[in-house]
Amino acid sequence: MSKSSSKSKNIQIQRIAAYLVYVLISLVSVFWGFSGTGSANELGADVALVTNSAGIRLVSVQNRSNAPWSNVTIITDDHFLYIGDIPVDETVMLEASSFRSINALPRANGIYSWELLEESSLPSDYASPDYVPSLAGLRADEGTHLERVR
Repeated sequence: MSKSSSKSKNIQIQRIAAYLVYVLISLVSVFWGFSGTGSANELGADVALVTNSAGIRLVSVQNRSNAPWSNVTIITDDHFLYIGDIPVDETVMLEASSFRSINALPRANGIYSWELLEESSLPSDYASPDYVPSLAGLRADEGTHLERVR
């Protein structure tokens, strides 16, 4: 009798130990996941809407990182883009005319039905002067960043 109670006690201890190890691993995973070791803004970018003295709305993109950004592509509202480089601690002010329509870019026929765009009237090559973006995605060799423009 003592042999079977000892065996069931060992099984009970093993079950409790397995449960505690599972809880410990789960807690460590949750804390590690929310620890913030990775940054959502890996570029160190700051994007904002500003108005200059002439009343023109501009998109301000500031590089707050310690390295220049190269091959920067800024896509606004999934429709307009700007391509260039942004040096360290530099703020680039972009007018609406700086953003080119994605539909105006040359494309290879036969890929994603882009040849059908030629049959319809295309929008202008550049954003209208009163264009105000609401979402900006930045992609550079150094990283990416997506931000609501405020």
